[in-house]
Amino acid sequence: MTAWRAALRLARRDALRHRWRSLLIVILILAPVAAATGVDVLYRTQTSPALERERSFGGSDAVLYPSFREGSGPDVTEAQIKAALPPGSRAAFQQSESNAVFSAPGRLAESSYLITDHLGDPLTRATARLKSGSAPKAGEVAISAKLADKLGLPGNGVGATISLRNGPSATVSGIAQNPFCLSCPLVVMPANSPIAKALNGDASSLDGVYYIDLPKQFENATLEQLRDLRSLDMYVQLRSQSSSYEIGLGDLSRASGDDLKAAALVTLVAGLGLLEVVLLAGTAFAVGARRQTRDLGMIAAQGGSPGDLRRVVLAQGLLLGLVGAVAGVAAGIGGVVAARPLLERLNNEVMIGVHFGWTELVVVALVGVGSGLAAAMFPAITAGRRRIVDALAARFPVPTARSRWAPLFGGVLVAGGVTLSLIASSLMSSGPTQWFEYAPSDRISSLAGSEGRLDDTTGSIAILVGVFVVVAGLLLLAPALLAALAKLAGRLPVTLRLATRDAARHRHRTGPATAAIAVAVGGAVAISCLIASDREGKERFEAGAVPDRVLALDNQRAVDSAQLSQATAAVRQVIPGATVIPVQQPVGEIDDDGGRLPVHAVSPRGGPWTQVGVGTPDLVELASGRVAGAAAAKDALDAGKAVVFDDGLLDSAGRLTLVEGFDVDAGARQVRLAAVVLPRDQAYTQLPAVFVPSSLVERQGWKAEDTTTLLSYPPESREQAGAAIAAAEAMGMPVISSDAEKDHTRLVRVGLTAAAALIALLGVAMCVALSAAEGRPDLATLSAIGAPPSRRRRLAGAQALVLAVLGVALGLGFGFYFAHAARPATGATETIVPWGDLMLTVAAVPLLAVLVAMLGSIGRVPLTRRAD
Repeated sequence: MTAWRAALRLARRDALRHRWRSLLIVILILAPVAAATGVDVLYRTQTSPALERERSFGGSDAVLYPSFREGSGPDVTEAQIKAALPPGSRAAFQQSESNAVFSAPGRLAESSYLITDHLGDPLTRATARLKSGSAPKAGEVAISAKLADKLGLPGNGVGATISLRNGPSATVSGIAQNPFCLSCPLVVMPANSPIAKALNGDASSLDGVYYIDLPKQFENATLEQLRDLRSLDMYVQLRSQSSSYEIGLGDLSRASGDDLKAAALVTLVAGLGLLEVVLLAGTAFAVGARRQTRDLGMIAAQGGSPGDLRRVVLAQGLLLGLVGAVAGVAAGIGGVVAARPLLERLNNEVMIGVHFGWTELVVVALVGVGSGLAAAMFPAITAGRRRIVDALAARFPVPTARSRWAPLFGGVLVAGGVTLSLIASSLMSSGPTQWFEYAPSDRISSLAGSEGRLDDTTGSIAILVGVFVVVAGLLLLAPALLAALAKLAGRLPVTLRLATRDAARHRHRTGPATAAIAVAVGGAVAISCLIASDREGKERFEAGAVPDRVLALDNQRAVDSAQLSQATAAVRQVIPGATVIPVQQPVGEIDDDGGRLPVHAVSPRGGPWTQVGVGTPDLVELASGRVAGAAAAKDALDAGKAVVFDDGLLDSAGRLTLVEGFDVDAGARQVRLAAVVLPRDQAYTQLPAVFVPSSLVERQGWKAEDTTTLLSYPPESREQAGAAIAAAEAMGMPVISSDAEKDHTRLVRVGLTAAAALIALLGVAMCVALSAAEGRPDLATLSAIGAPPSRRRRLAGAQALVLAVLGVALGLGFGFYFAHAARPATGATETIVPWGDLMLTVAAVPLLAVLVAMLGSIGRVPLTRRAD
């Protein structure tokens, strides 16, 4: 029997004997492998050639797009197309999709419509599919579930009646959907339907495409072989000639620089998670190796070499890594398959099969196996160095030799990683700063590019590289910090003193566990800060859509002015005290597309352009959150001054710059005027942040264009707000209210805190378990001298408290640094700290760690003979 075969047999028996520990290690390896596999499967599925062909061709072999001449129909007729096709072909004409307004009793809704006689035909399944019911006949239509919901039809809508607005009606015969826009409202009707005839009117020709089913011998034909089709004046797409943009590990030669940088960014993020797994799994392997010390001593006593002992422990890592990798790959694929309905809803389109790249899956599995081996490496080395007599006596000599250079090297790594990340962050946000005052200018330009600024992907990679360097430094610094903490433990209570000195004595296990907790907590803190910064921005308030007690009707989303008037009247009927306040935007000359150029405010310091509105006292007061008074706004507007809420929009002379259009370099018209700064409590995304007097609009020859209709209601009408919203939506008009933008990121931040707490608990629990395995003689001595079981439980809790507190403290510092460095990638201008969530982390993680350690510790231990 070979040495590795024997080691693997021992590993299998040990894994079955200690099932829970083995299961924990398998889960730790399985989780990142499953996540990576799921991401790869999703990427491959959503970029697969099958999906691209289905989106373009449906079930057809070719798609023909006839050419149209202005003022006339297509250049070719259907008869000419059929004559040019090979014998045995089949053609299905599909009229192009368009939009119209449909109604049901008391409801209006705008929807796409499709006029076709081929619903249910595989050739045209790329445009519409029948989900239930039957295909419509004359006087019938099939609608999507979304439209049935918007029109308030009973049940799923089948059997109900809908009509074209001010036009003929039809009965709903079935439920259809656009496979590549599942949430879109859709009406499908046959060409001989009264609604279809009303929509097409007197059109002599219809815009559309032909879906072609070719005979089997022509399915892979080229255009050269279909010469008759080439002679026609139309664009021809062949299914067999379609190409894919999918790029996997086997296609890196086709990858662009951006693709490679994005892949590197994903790899670095995954590597950070994998490092966390190796740290935690390594602690779990250390627990296992300590508990089988006597078995390893027996192997050594019977002639086993140190290499054999290392091989036994490494075989456990290989076996559990292999099981975790295979299970992770299977779980990743199975998770995508099981979540397919949910993924289709989230992606708003159907999934065409489940696709994956074998190269990527093999690489992911090998990384999983490698992580198992890496986690078992240090325990294996320790097992090979232990003396036989110590192993047989289950003694764990404490190493006294400590490297003096490790903490210094760790500090250098931390300083270097922080410097690299902050330099990259600075170059991403604003280019070279005073940090580079004494640096060679050519080195700066080579790092930052021609404009002195790193692009987001390159900067993010540089920041994450710095983060990795900092984590490596923390791994080397954590043992030194534990030793320094032990020197300060003289004045602590007895239990905490013992726990602190035990952590310092066994730095080989407490150091990695502390670093694992710090990385987990730091990641959660950093992401929470980045989410908060991205959401709240520099003004430290959460941007809402509209103020409290305001309903907004978006004029741009209204079908026509009649629908807007009906929705407004419906709201005022429910809330008679509602005040209608129109929001108007000044617009200038007509652009090339037939629309008018909007007028924006430009900050002298740069940044995004600000929306401008035509001011009235009531509107300004409302836009300020009812903080600024109408009288102050009226005085400013009457004096011909603008009203702003941010003094950063004004130049040194207190003047505001307005720009007509978007292209300043092309000589866009600019206007400067005096402005008054008024206070506000929030920024509202649906309201302008700058208001100009109507006299200025008239003087500049601009037009005032309606953008939004606001309905402000008194506090006593709050209970009627829900009914008012429902009344407006019944008219087919969407409503925006003050609670339309809820803070869903709060749930994400709490979830991150919970995940960090779980990882910290795992690290603490395994470290306390290892301490119990190593310190059994010490616990037996405490019992022998009369220490009650509660003392030993408190000792376990104190050990958990020391590790958790130090890990959380390091994690907070690491997280703040990470968030500050990565902030430019979010576009936020200031790092916002969600103290409420962080206090939950700071309090919950140590307390839970202590509670779990105390509940999991043994109350009584057998007396153990000490061997000299």
